[in-house]
Amino acid sequence: MTPAPLGFRYISSLTRKSRILAWSAPASPILLGFKVYRSKTPRFQDAVPLTATPIVITFYEDVILERIEGFTYYYFVTGVGQDLVESAPVGPVWQEFEPFAPNPAKSTLFSIRRTADEIRRRHSKILTFDGEVAHYLVRKVAGPLAVDYDNLRRDAPYRNGGSEAGLPTGAYGTRFQGGYEILANMRLRYLPTTMRLSREEMGLTATRTPTMWVVDYPILQPRDVIVRQNNERYRVVTITPQSIGGKVTRQTAALEYLEPQDVAYSLPVPAFVNPYAPSVPEQQLPGWPHSIVTGQINVNKPPDLPNISST
Repeated sequence: MTPAPLGFRYISSLTRKSRILAWSAPASPILLGFKVYRSKTPRFQDAVPLTATPIVITFYEDVILERIEGFTYYYFVTGVGQDLVESAPVGPVWQEFEPFAPNPAKSTLFSIRRTADEIRRRHSKILTFDGEVAHYLVRKVAGPLAVDYDNLRRDAPYRNGGSEAGLPTGAYGTRFQGGYEILANMRLRYLPTTMRLSREEMGLTATRTPTMWVVDYPILQPRDVIVRQNNERYRVVTITPQSIGGKVTRQTAALEYLEPQDVAYSLPVPAFVNPYAPSVPEQQLPGWPHSIVTGQINVNKPPDLPNISST
């Protein structure tokens, strides 16, 4: 029997054209991935799948080309086994009903929700003007196991970084084939730290532990990897979410610098593209790439964030 996902929840996004869903993966070796469904009623029988193939990470952003707060969407998620049999659906969860108002009425009454939303909006503006474009590698939690998976270590040996030794696909030091899903050209705030170069038994070793932060997307997880434009790669170590009234306003993470010989460097990544920089003067700005890299990028400029400050 295919195990069902755990802790399915809905997370308010900054824009009014997307909704973020998250869950936890059950500990099961037979899990191929997850399928997300959306419905206009609380009945699973009326839901339609949002993903053609199972996804292998534990969050999903539903991006819609029209404003969706005029009515309520209900979401479900299922686990998919190696035999393609789905588990019982978990849900529904749904977005808050927030009618759109381009110029919301000012209020002198204190509101936790409005305060949290305003903090998140300002953090997003900081990322827009002062953020760094980087790739975020999301570690897989489901799918086909690596060919040389070691049950004792619970991952694949670090020598398997690609297709060497006749292996069909590398695990890049993870448990599953392919290793990571790539969230390309996202913006994050990288906070540098002191770098120390020391001579160890194996040679010169660079030691640095910087930090980074994003607002609400992607959902940071330990052992994910950050790729900077100079191809330096960092592993996410410790995550400290900041919240007000139960709503996350910023996700801060401590990073661990990976030496160039680390297996994570053998994972190829796409070219970096600044989502706000015009490539040709006559063209409009390219859109923000919301989805996991499949060669698809939205064509619309990100919608302006609503000004919901109380002052």
